[in-house]
Formats: sequence, structure tokens, C-alpha cells
Amino acid sequence: MSEQKFRVKYGLAVGDNTTQTTMTVDGASGDIYTSGDATVNENLQVNGATTLGNASGDTVTINGDTQIQNALTIGSGSGDSVTVNSQVSGNITFSDNNTTTPRGVLGTVANNDQWFVGGAAVAGLGYAMIATGDDAGEPIYARQYTGSPLSGTVTREATLLSATGNTILPGDLAVNGGSITTTQTTGNVFNTTATTVNIAGAGTTVSIGANTGTTTVNNALAADSITTTGDAAINGGDITTSAGSANIFNAGATTVNIGGAATTVSIGANTGTTTINNSLVADDISIATIDATNIEVSNIKAKDGTAAMTIADSTGLVTVTTQLQVDNINVSGNTISSTNANGAINLTPNGTGTVVIPTADVTTLDVTNIRALDGTAAATIANSTGVVTVSTQLNVDNVNINGNTISATDTNGNITLVANGTGDVVLGSQITRTLGEIQATTDINYVFPPQTLSTVSDNNGFSAASSFPAGTKGYGANAGFTSYYGDTLAGALTSASFNFRNASGNSATGVTVPFTGITSVAPSASPNTSTMGSLNFNGYATSGFTGDVATANQGGGITALQALQFQSYVNDTFSDSTLTLTSANVTAVASSFRVALGAPQVTGTKGQISFNTTTPGVGQAVRVTGTLTGTATGIVSGQDYYIIVTNGSTTATLSATPNGDPIDTTAGTLTGLSLFRCGVTFTTTGLTNVPFGRAAKVTVSGVNNVTSGTYTVFGTPTTTSFGLGIPYTTAPTVSGSQSFSCLTTYMGSGFRIRAFPAAIPANVQNRLELLDINAATGTIRTDTLTVTSGAYGGTGTARLTVDSAKIAATLPIQFPSYTIAGKPASGAVGQQIAISDSTGNGGRMAYWDGGASIWRYVSDDVAV
Repeated sequence: MSEQKFRVKYGLAVGDNTTQTTMTVDGASGDIYTSGDATVNENLQVNGATTLGNASGDTVTINGDTQIQNALTIGSGSGDSVTVNSQVSGNITFSDNNTTTPRGVLGTVANNDQWFVGGAAVAGLGYAMIATGDDAGEPIYARQYTGSPLSGTVTREATLLSATGNTILPGDLAVNGGSITTTQTTGNVFNTTATTVNIAGAGTTVSIGANTGTTTVNNALAADSITTTGDAAINGGDITTSAGSANIFNAGATTVNIGGAATTVSIGANTGTTTINNSLVADDISIATIDATNIEVSNIKAKDGTAAMTIADSTGLVTVTTQLQVDNINVSGNTISSTNANGAINLTPNGTGTVVIPTADVTTLDVTNIRALDGTAAATIANSTGVVTVSTQLNVDNVNINGNTISATDTNGNITLVANGTGDVVLGSQITRTLGEIQATTDINYVFPPQTLSTVSDNNGFSAASSFPAGTKGYGANAGFTSYYGDTLAGALTSASFNFRNASGNSATGVTVPFTGITSVAPSASPNTSTMGSLNFNGYATSGFTGDVATANQGGGITALQALQFQSYVNDTFSDSTLTLTSANVTAVASSFRVALGAPQVTGTKGQISFNTTTPGVGQAVRVTGTLTGTATGIVSGQDYYIIVTNGSTTATLSATPNGDPIDTTAGTLTGLSLFRCGVTFTTTGLTNVPFGRAAKVTVSGVNNVTSGTYTVFGTPTTTSFGLGIPYTTAPTVSGSQSFSCLTTYMGSGFRIRAFPAAIPANVQNRLELLDINAATGTIRTDTLTVTSGAYGGTGTARLTVDSAKIAATLPIQFPSYTIAGKPASGAVGQQIAISDSTGNGGRMAYWDGGASIWRYVSDDVAV
């Protein structure tokens, strides 16, 4: 049949006498209503909203497939019944429900019990709900079936809520969030049925119970180790072990009480040894044999009260800590005395024996003579491990020992310290002082030059002389300094040095300076032009060494002349003061770093640590956080440390203070702690010189997120920035009132070489300063100065010669070069420059015309 269409414009009613069905078409809206049952055997297409059922008790049955493209309302009155026998191929969607009234799928079972799946909202937060209702005893199950859920067999069943509100699971429960908690004050876990309960099988740290209260273990407890902060009550009566060796309170406890209420105490087996390591105090001890270090009792007697008793056998030792009374002999402390009136003390050997004292070991021995046993042999006063104390002076041949002084007793006698064989004479103190001169030579008979002026000339410190002992190749007069870079923390690649120090004032204060009557004063700043130290060179003249002869022949006094002298001098009076930089100079934090040290551990006893590769530097700070569970000691959480030594990548040594001494540590792991290497770099402006030296200690205040205090400079400071090893957690910033100060020394210094011209009397007026150089000026004095190339063996060619008549150069002389636009704005008469972009020929020479104050070309006097 071809498709037929009709349009109802005003209204249409359909009915018959059998079914009493009426179809009504609304003339205004075009809606179609049916009154009574209606059956549609073919397709029913409704493009608008559709309502099926609108009265109480309506029944709507859908037998075929249903596709709903618009709104569908099934039932509009209470008690409506809907049966869907077909499959729903789409979604069943409920409209938005932003109310507290649940909306979803509601069903009735068991006459009046209800079930519900749906959702609602509370305060704008939606939730989903699975619920039962009636008398609050309807359970909720989650099931897995074998076969259809409507007709199959239940394989597993989880009771989400039982009739009493409990949850029952057929399998295991995995709590991946980590905690099982309760709001109840009493909770039970596996408290019935289970006879074997395993808890925390992989736990390395297990905590049970609070810090107070009681933890009760009702049956036997088997554990490798038990630690409790409170008491342990063993009401079963026995503490047992299956181990062959066991310890009770073997560490920590210094007072141990056992069996305080016991009237019978049994220790040990019937065989073996019971050892008591310290003193034993008892009211009464009754034993057949006792082997102990100390026994403290009122009386010791034989067991039967009359028999002889052996206190120690021939190899034993009895120690009595108070007096010992043996008949009329009393032994007390270091004294053996008789207790009977005027009683003698006799040492009587048996038979033909003698009383022999092979070694007298006493605190004080007051005798006239000490001699060997046979009267002639050598006597040993103390063996190699003993000590002889002489409370007054001791004379040994010509040597006297008195207090801290060893002196010779014969007139002008020498004291000679001679080692055996190839041994050395070692002065073992940290600082060795000498009064007078130390003279070094291998020739004991050599006489050093006399000291004509004991306070100035020659030496009052150390002298070395060459020698040629028989059978040797001879020895030079040398003093050596050997240095190893790794032996000192003074600085990188520190070399051997010869140090001179100079100060005004005196080395000792409050005394009169000899020959002057002036009272000595404390040291003060080295003044300008004063000498800091000299290296002097002298040769032998006709009658002696030049330093002695020239000084003596110039009239003595305190002025010594040297043939050649290297000397340093003060070019500006030395002074100490505090240098302070404020916000006018330090304008910002240029950068900061807080870098975690990976896998840190302690490797030594003096603050040595290692870590994964990074870039540590001396002066940087290390902040420590966390809780230590590792084995190392000495590094504490919450403490800041400072690097004083590092290899620059994987190791460092720590101090508790900036530039301080290394801390005491024990090697081990630092598990649980986090170590952060910290430093802050500040930007400076307006500085013409570098304010702080490397590793200087700078006092800091007014920097945000930084504790005011003293920190160490790390890296190399410049005029535009400097870095400080500051520990921090939050990145520092300047506050506008920041201040940085450091105690520093201001000093100027110079260097000169002094000598005498040939064939000129040696007096101070004729002495020349061959070389005199400081930061401001420099002078070289010589009649002819030649600069040569650096060829081997002195074969270089002259490149520049300066004498009394000329300056001769064998190489081109290069003048400073400028462009016309970049030439200096002014100059001085006699100055010449090269103009690189000069007209015609580039590089023409120009000179300064002082009259016209302009640069002119040398070739034609034309202004540049």
C-alpha cells in the first residue's frame, strides 16, 4: 500500500462499542489523545513530547523495540505500571537533579520492602546511592553468578550491608590508601575464628600501641628482638631461649636488680664457672671453692671454722682494698708495720736462702747509695717500660737536670746529643725554641764567625756551614723547605714559604728596653717606609765576612751593611678596620642555589662525606633536614654545616662554623637525612676594588629569609658580585636595609734590591737601590740596561739597550693605535700615537701639539 498522509486540522474522534476507545485530536495544538486501550500494530512515530498514561493505575506495555528521540513520559499518576519486554538500545538518562530528593529507579519487593538505585545532591555536590528501605533491616548484596543473574547460581557474594549493618567480603581486602581507621574507642581485628594471624609480613618498622598504656600478648611471644619503652611483666614465670648464649641487660643499665623478693636464688648449673666481673658484697658466703676478682666480706674463715684455709694458690693473687692484719703484722696502703709494742719486722729466709730484692719498685726511696746486688756490676734503675722520678736535681757525670733545664756542669762544657748509628735526634714538641743560635754543620770542630753585634749582625737564629768530613764528598751549607699540596688546608697548591713579620712596638710589654730607659709597648701597625724583611748576601773580604767588617769599621752601632740585599718595605701604614657594604652597594640577589646531595654518607671521623657528582665549593653551606635512621653519627638534622675542604665533585669535609675545624663523625650511612648544598650570589655596584677576599668571613644582616650572622665567601669575588655560603629554605631577597661587613687590613707594600757599585767604600750613603717597585712607581738603577731574547745558554740577542747616551731598540717600536674618531681627547707634549684610518696612508704617526691642544700628523703637521 502506498503511504497515505492525512492532516487533522480541527478535531477527530474514533471509537467503537466493543473497546470503548476514543481518539481525540486537539484542534489547537495538534496533540492526539486516546481514551481507553490503544494498540498500534505498525510503526508509531511521534516527533514531539509523548505521554503514555496519565491516570492512576494506568498500565503501559512496550513489546517491541523502542527508540526515543525526544522526551518520553510513562505514567503520570500514582500506581502507574510500566512493563518493558524489549531491549533498550540506548541510554536511560535522568534529567539534572540539583535537589536533596533522590531520583532514580525505585522498585518494591516482598510486598512492602523497597530497593532504589539513583542519586541526589547536597549543597551542590551530587552523589550516587544504592539503597533498601522499609524497617532498616533489608540487606544489600553484590553478587557474581554462574549463568544468568536472573536464573543462575551465586558463585560469590559480597554483603555490602547486612541486616545488622555489617560488611562481609568473600575474598581479600586490599587497602591501597594505607590506613584502616575507626571512630570507635575499641576496635577488633580477626578477634574470632582465625587461629593464625599474620600482620605486616614485609614491615621493617612496626609500631603497636601508644607511648602510654599496656600492650598485652596473651600467649607465648617469639621474636628476634623486642624493644619496649616501659616495663615488661612475664606472668607466665619463665624467660627462655633456644640459643646457646643469651644476654640480659648486657648494655646500658648500670644498676640491675634481680630477685628482690627472692629467698632462694639459683644462678648457673652444677658445673662450669659463674663469673662476677666487679666487687661482690654479701652478708654471708658459704662455698667450698671461690674464684673471684674482688670479695667484700666482714670475715673470711674456713668452712668448718678450724681447718687451715688456702686463700690463693701459688699462681693466684689476693687483693685487699683496706688494711690486712696478719698476727702482729699490719699491711696498710704502702706500709708494712708491726702492731706489737716495739715489735721488729723480720724477713727471714728458710735455711741457707737469702733475702733478694732484684727490683725496688717504690714511690720514694731515701738512701745514701744505690748499688748493684753484687756491689760491682751495673745497676738498672728502671727497665724500658718503667719510670724513675727524681724530685730534686739530678747530676749524671757533667750533665745536670734541674726542672725543665739540662745544663753542663764543667767549665764551657758542651752538651752533645748523639743518636746511635743512622738514628736521628728528634725534638718532638710541636714548637721548639732556642735561646741563642742554632748552628748546623757536620764538622764538630768548625768555629762559626763571631757575633760582633749580638742583636743585629750575623744570626741569633739559625746558621749553616759547609764541611768536608774525612771519607765523604763534603756537605754544602743549605737549608731546605719541602712542601706537599695535600698536607695543608691553607689554600690550593700551597707552596713552601719563608715568612717575615714586622711590627712597631715590642715583643714583650711592661719592661725597660736595654740601654734606653724606655718602657716597652704593645705591638702596633707597621708605619710607612718601614722594612718588613730582608734577604742578605755577604762575601768574605780580606779580614772577614763583609757584613761584620763593614758594620764594625763604620763605627759599630746598630746599622749593618750587606753586599746585596733583597728587601720588602711598607708603602702605606698598615691598619685594620671594618669594611661595610650597604644597600647602596649591594643591590640585589643575582642568584641562589639549594641543591640536594645525592646518596650522601659519612666516610671518616673528621666530617668527611661523599655524595653523587655535583659542584661543591669551599665556603658553601650545607643544610640538613629529616630524621636519621642510618648508621653514621656526627651529622644532625636541623644543623647547618659549612664546606672547608672538597675535591670539587664528590667529597667534602664539613665544619659546624664558617671556616671552622672539622666536626667529629663516625663513618656510616645517612639514611633518612637530606643534605642541601646552599649558596647565594649578590650583585654589587659602584665599587672600584674587590671588597672581600676568597674564603673571607662576612657578617650579614637585613636579607630576607636569611638568619643574620657570619658566612664564608665562596668562589672568587669581583667588583660586581660576590657569593656567600648561606643555608636557607626559602630563596633569599634583599630587604632594602641589607648590610655586609668584614674586618679587613689596608696595606701598601713594595720590593727593592740594594747593592754597592764596584770600587766604592761600603757605607750607607754609597748604597744603591738597584730595583725599587711598588704599586704606584717603579725604578731600575743601572748604567746600562739590556733586554735580550730568551735563548738558551745566554746566547740571546739584544732587543733593547738603555745607557747614558741612548735608548737603542733592535725591533720595531709599536705605538698605540687609534681611529680618527676614537683618538684621545687630550695628550701630553712628547706623546705619539698611530692613526689607523689616516687619510692617504693608514697608520700615520701623530704627535700632541701642546700649544694648539690638538693631535697633528708628524709627516705634515696637519691636524688629525
